[in-house]
Amino acid sequence: MNAADLQQNNIRLHDLTHGVWMGGQLDYQDGERQLRFYPSRPLAYATDYELTIAAGIRSHTGPALAASFVSRFRTQNDPFGPRPTAVQPQNHGLEVPIQAEAIVLWDRALNPATVNPSSVLMKHQNGISIPGTVSHDNSTRTTRFRPSAPLSPDSFYMVTLKSAIADSLGIPMVSDFTWNFKTDSTTWTGARFTDAYQEEVADDNADGLWERLLVRVGVYIPSAGSWILHGGLADSLGIELANTSVQANLTAGVHFLTLEFPANSLRNAGRNGSYQLIHLVLTKSDDFNSLITKSPDYWTGSYPAGLFQRSFSFGGLPDIHLLPGQSRLQAFNVRNYVQHPTKTGSQLSYRVSSLSDVQAGVTLDKNGFISITPDLGWKGSAQVTVQAVDGSLTAQDTFEVRVGLHLAHLPLLIRSGQPPPQQPRLEWITLFFDNFEGSDFLWQKRTIIWGPSFIDIFWGPRNCLAYSGNKSVWAIGGGSVGSAFTCGAVYPTDIETWMMLPSTNFYMRYLSAAQFRFKAYTQLGAGDQLCIQVCFEPCSITSTNFYRTCVSGNSGGWRDVIMNMDEVPGLGNVLGQDRIAKFTIAFLSDSSGTAPIGAYVDDVEYRVCPVGLQQYCPK
Repeated sequence: MNAADLQQNNIRLHDLTHGVWMGGQLDYQDGERQLRFYPSRPLAYATDYELTIAAGIRSHTGPALAASFVSRFRTQNDPFGPRPTAVQPQNHGLEVPIQAEAIVLWDRALNPATVNPSSVLMKHQNGISIPGTVSHDNSTRTTRFRPSAPLSPDSFYMVTLKSAIADSLGIPMVSDFTWNFKTDSTTWTGARFTDAYQEEVADDNADGLWERLLVRVGVYIPSAGSWILHGGLADSLGIELANTSVQANLTAGVHFLTLEFPANSLRNAGRNGSYQLIHLVLTKSDDFNSLITKSPDYWTGSYPAGLFQRSFSFGGLPDIHLLPGQSRLQAFNVRNYVQHPTKTGSQLSYRVSSLSDVQAGVTLDKNGFISITPDLGWKGSAQVTVQAVDGSLTAQDTFEVRVGLHLAHLPLLIRSGQPPPQQPRLEWITLFFDNFEGSDFLWQKRTIIWGPSFIDIFWGPRNCLAYSGNKSVWAIGGGSVGSAFTCGAVYPTDIETWMMLPSTNFYMRYLSAAQFRFKAYTQLGAGDQLCIQVCFEPCSITSTNFYRTCVSGNSGGWRDVIMNMDEVPGLGNVLGQDRIAKFTIAFLSDSSGTAPIGAYVDDVEYRVCPVGLQQYCPK
């Protein structure tokens, strides 16, 4: 083939199910006459694809392909079947009211015929089956077991989902799924938050970027009607990044309500997860006295802000510096700083959402002009945040007004006629890296068994699946038992496997940025997690005072798991402090369920950025 014709615009892969084109890399071996296309992300299960080789591609000797070559194929169904992603009451829940119902959220649509009293069971601690009705709603992916009568007080109950339950394609569950809880003697009379949560990101068009972050909140509704839930997301410093609400007509009982946070708000804020769920408010639309609030201790998984889809952007507002006594009318127009795929700046609306000092005299008129008329005699600086609004989507940017506080700048001396070209400058310094390709595995290991007896399972390097090279480290791949597991084996329940960086202590002082990160491939059952844990000296792998950021669910491919040391969940910014950090990677499996694989980890890195160079260290 003529190598000049082997370009991505001539060889393309189209995801027909979601209507998007797949990027990738081309590799042509002339001696073998083979052209390989490596997609930029894993193909999706049960998806139709079309490969097109454009007409006109030439051979070495000159003849061209007369007509485009088109080949279609469909990927296999997910072989692992449906998986629960959240349950109510929570597994091992205590003080559950006697009018409790069992609720299950699933990762996909089910075959409703397989969800019936034979496949959804509840039993009392004495082994007696509890009579009740079973229902399933594919629109919300929710299964409900409603007991025929109130449960007994101060009793243990176990709920079992049988492996006969199958998804809409007929693929059954890998194994039975069980969880248990204990009632007390209370009866709920008013609305409640049940402390059950579930989250997931939505990639609606399979382009590798997320359109929404969904957080499902468990609630108890005392009476049928229209109910409204409001909530927000904040970063590790408590700064609110987004808020939203949902209204639904509900029957009395336990439900999950879904808060949908648009990707645009999280992408434009530029703050990586974990995010904290804040300011929950639940009320019946026609009864204000029913209102309840909660500030839950719930953190999402670790989500890089750059993977959220940006539907439109708004940024680059200029800082304004004035001399005392000066004003500036129509200093700039905010409409000129919007990039939108389908609308002009004049088709959006704008508002000043925050002004740190009203004496700065900042106004925004209906035509988008910012004017600045400071109060007489005022000197200082003010931070001004402006929001651009497109329906339910918002983007924001902040600029500074400064009066009478100018900085002195040294002159720039250029010895040639033109300034030198500016090259990108990166100052990240990698202090630790491990891709597990060597023969030595020196990480400290710890296993916690919550079951009746110890199982010799640890983290261990395996050649099952790798992000780079030939090996990664598997959460259950080491130890006498784990090393015997075949690749993709189902991991046990009630187990935690930890591994700590070997003989490394990382000082936080004199740093402007620091990241501990790795690549992860996860298939996790409901309630199970893969976490980065950090503790500060004095501490060890047996310590309990860890701060953690976690991911859950099925990654669908390799994803980044990151802890930024200016956003430590539950602690905030530790940069510049006299702290010595130690990092642990932890795989946490509870008793609520299991799945094949669990977690593979590859390319573990700890990198830092010295003080004063933060502008050269993008996250």
